[in-house]
Amino acid sequence: MGAGCTCQSSTPTESRRVRVQRMGNFTYMVHENRYSGQGCKRTQAWETTATREEVAKKCDEFWNTQVEGNEGVWNVLRAAASQSPGQAEQLLKASGLRLMNGLMTLIYDDRGNRYELPPFVLNQAVKYGVEKSSPGLPENHKKKTISIILRCARFQDFQVTLSNEELIKNLKLNYAESKQLDPLKLRFFYCGREMKDEFKLAHYKVESQVVIQVLAL
Repeated sequence: MGAGCTCQSSTPTESRRVRVQRMGNFTYMVHENRYSGQGCKRTQAWETTATREEVAKKCDEFWNTQVEGNEGVWNVLRAAASQSPGQAEQLLKASGLRLMNGLMTLIYDDRGNRYELPPFVLNQAVKYGVEKSSPGLPENHKKKTISIILRCARFQDFQVTLSNEELIKNLKLNYAESKQLDPLKLRFFYCGREMKDEFKLAHYKVESQVVIQVLAL
């Protein structure tokens, strides 16, 4: 279903319990025999190595990239997803939408358009990744806006303007989205040093117009 389609695979040792699902560069694991939520918002339980902040961004991305079906219906679904199960069901029925098996995971409108909602837009994960804290910045550090170039042998140069206090992890996510890559398979290098996800650009004394080398595995 357009941007909402997911790729699925099962882990060999846990094929009966957990499925690995991917949506773009976002990976999450679905528990086949465990559930979250109630009423129409009931879904299979899920977990991810992404942080809460990263999942929130993926939810926004999901809602903002749906192009198939009716835009008005997508707006209703997004509103319903943020409500309690009872309020969500009332809103959906008032809008003439049909819930297959009484669940929001699969919905049809009056024209037969199909709408699938992944569990991460309906319920919280049973487990998130842990946000690593960034080490302290030097005493003489000053926050400022800089423009840098990300260079990879496989792609054209990517120039971005951002704060020198941006985390390397967030810079990787930005680059990965622009090139449709998996951020977990990216490595950044500056002045011969590999840049760690939990560090900020300022830790490496990155200034405007410098080039950061990107290795895409």
